[in-house]
Amino acid sequence: IQKRLDKTKTELASRQQEMDAIKEQKKVFDDVSSSYDKFTSGNKFEQMEEFSESREKSIGIQLDIEKTEERIEELTKNPILRAMFDHVSECEENQRKINDEVTSEKARKQNLEADVKKLCKRNEELAAV
Repeated sequence: IQKRLDKTKTELASRQQEMDAIKEQKKVFDDVSSSYDKFTSGNKFEQMEEFSESREKSIGIQLDIEKTEERIEELTKNPILRAMFDHVSECEENQRKINDEVTSEKARKQNLEADVKKLCKRNEELAAV
């Protein structure tokens, strides 16, 4: 009877370990199942379709970029356009210089106006004496 009891205890302990392992597996399964249920209950499939199309769109955009870069390279090699680009660059530089001069003259004008105000005030003070 004691041997049977020991054997039964050993078997019970073994079954308990198996049960614990199965509980862990069930917990993992429940987590995965819950995640799957959340995924399928929302609009995730529509998003997947949208993102799957985005790869194709990005490839198309990349091809457009490459074509545009090739076209720009062709245009920069054109001597007439190159001269026009150079002329535009020169005009932009001249405009920058003129803007700088205008800014300097505005500052000079403000200084002169301040000096005139000081002199008028001083003149009034001297006239009052």
